[in-house]
Amino acid sequence: MEKKPFVTREQLEEIKKTYPTPFHLYDEKGIRENGERLMRAFSWNKGFREYFAVKATPNPFVIDILKKLGCGVDCSSLTELMMAKAMKYDGEKIMFSSNDTPPEEFKMAAELGAIINLDDFTHIDFLEKTIGYIPETISCRYNPGGLFKISNDIMDNPGDAKYGMTTEQLFEAFKVLKAKGAKHFGIHAFLASNTVTNEYYPMLAKVLFEVAVKLKEETGADIKFINLSGGVGIPYRPDQDPNDIFAIGEGVRKVYEEVLVPAGMGDVALYTEMGRFMLAPYGCLVTTAIHEKHTYKEYIGVDACAVNLMRPAMYGAYHHITVMGKANEQAKDKPSLLNRWLNGIEKVGNKLPHPISIFAILVLFVIVLSAVCEMAGVSATGELVNRSKGVVETQTVQAVSLLNGEGLVYMLTHAITNFTGFAPLGVVLVAMFGIGLLEDSGLIGGALKSAVEVTPAKLITPMIVFLGVMSNLADAVGYIVLIPIAALMFMAYNRHPVVGMAAAFAGVSGGFSANLLIGTLDPLLCGITNEAVKMVDPTYVVEPTGNWYFMMVSTFLITILGTIITEKVVAPRFGEYHGNGEENETSSEYKLNDQERKALKVAGLTLLVMILVLVAFCLPANSVMRAEDGTLLGNSPFMEGIIPIITVLFFVPSVVYGHMTGVYHGEKDVCNAMGRAMGTMPKTPACRVCPSSENGCRAGPYTSSPRSG
Repeated sequence: MEKKPFVTREQLEEIKKTYPTPFHLYDEKGIRENGERLMRAFSWNKGFREYFAVKATPNPFVIDILKKLGCGVDCSSLTELMMAKAMKYDGEKIMFSSNDTPPEEFKMAAELGAIINLDDFTHIDFLEKTIGYIPETISCRYNPGGLFKISNDIMDNPGDAKYGMTTEQLFEAFKVLKAKGAKHFGIHAFLASNTVTNEYYPMLAKVLFEVAVKLKEETGADIKFINLSGGVGIPYRPDQDPNDIFAIGEGVRKVYEEVLVPAGMGDVALYTEMGRFMLAPYGCLVTTAIHEKHTYKEYIGVDACAVNLMRPAMYGAYHHITVMGKANEQAKDKPSLLNRWLNGIEKVGNKLPHPISIFAILVLFVIVLSAVCEMAGVSATGELVNRSKGVVETQTVQAVSLLNGEGLVYMLTHAITNFTGFAPLGVVLVAMFGIGLLEDSGLIGGALKSAVEVTPAKLITPMIVFLGVMSNLADAVGYIVLIPIAALMFMAYNRHPVVGMAAAFAGVSGGFSANLLIGTLDPLLCGITNEAVKMVDPTYVVEPTGNWYFMMVSTFLITILGTIITEKVVAPRFGEYHGNGEENETSSEYKLNDQERKALKVAGLTLLVMILVLVAFCLPANSVMRAEDGTLLGNSPFMEGIIPIITVLFFVPSVVYGHMTGVYHGEKDVCNAMGRAMGTMPKTPACRVCPSSENGCRAGPYTSSPRSG
């Protein structure tokens, strides 16, 4: 979204003559038009009303603009109630919400006829004692607890918020209030702040609508309105897209008709408190630069400060700055060639279809191409293996069309044999038993977390990249386990979490074919290579360890390059990171507990003992694991059996770890895990960050949303 000032420098200079900087300036036209868009978006609901939070912008001129649009006011203090009274607000056009309310505030709210929104169950008796009765129309604030998610993104943590009643308290409150004389009820909830997504409001609405239906059924209460509160945010950064208020309104309408209308609640009014959405894009802080400082960094001193809402100094928040008179010059400033190249890659990559779609497109392309080549009489001559004679001879191959009856029959009759006849299939299946349990038991996740925990701040980037490469030992587990850990570790060192995710991605994706050990990918690739080699030499065999030395060297190369690119290219694009001022409790989920630490030690000792036994078995010159010429690493039984050996080396410690952590309680659990390992062969492995999946996955990408209040 382009950040364009709604005022010129000349106009500001003129205003400055009367009102010296710093001052706030508002775009009345923009506010009115935005308010009208909101009203149109929810015009399908007859009782709809926006309640503007006075505490957000206690400016009587701004509030008067919103009043003319039909907005009510949301108050949370005595001063705000006094302002509402002064501006001729009364009755149900005032929504009073407070979680720690003195008696005089309840009294004044009652005198003005405001809708009182009770934050806590104990407020029922307190309100009755204070004003002598329970109003006929009353509202209760609801807090469902837990985490509020959209897809895999954590939008906020209502369970940590101090506002609202639990589900049980809400239902009991309605029963008590009804018994005390309340006739009409409302529900209020605020689950996330500044969401830049069109999905938030419809999801919030569904939660509240379903609760409202149950409240009506179980308490018999007349639900008069549902207050969706705020949370619909704005794009602070230029690269963000704004919310579509009409899409949001339509999304809420669909949920309204799906949930409330069938329950006979099609007359319920909807209220909102979108103060940020209403005003934030249409205001600015005007300040004057008064000093320059040139030290380790460049500083510009201005005549404004934190009291003027300059939050970056305290919270690391983003504020877009326009130097008036130089806005066009800023627009002309081009990013570096490297950044333009990276931006181009990102745009192209985001537009690419899903890999499955790409595969389907290529299949269709090959079918069509085969028909075209046959029509053109395309042929190729070269040395190929004559399988019937077992010799290499010169052969000519003609293009054959798959876009006819014979081609169709061929594809249908060979579809299964193409799979069952795939040489590496058996090898991969064997490897998956051991490596699959390595992931399923949580052993590799525990190892990753342990490695990250003991890594010093200076080495966190190379360690994250290195572990990303090593995580490919167990297929795609790095994407699930390591990336969120990397984000949290970077936050712990006061570094941008997205940079940590980038470092993890560099290791996991960039080093997918590299490793210090043999993983599931290697037998698959050597099988494909063997099939190709047989076209030239049917006697030649490529071992899974054929690229082992190259893989080990590549591991260190990718670690070095990934570290350099992360620190020199990626990190500078994100600037300094100061955190959000709140402790991240979610990070505890990515730390080892005492039980896991003990299990990891025992599993490690088990692996060490097994390796020592294997070494002792292979050392003798007459060992059965050696080739006829006495070599161990050549064409020997040891190398031919390396996949089963690795499988056993991973299998046993995984079972030990899983048993000690409680993941496996017996042989049936282990067998079930082996079945799951087979199921993970063609897809991303199941997440084992959490020992129990009863509460859903908690290992998705972690995001922290700012919370107001």
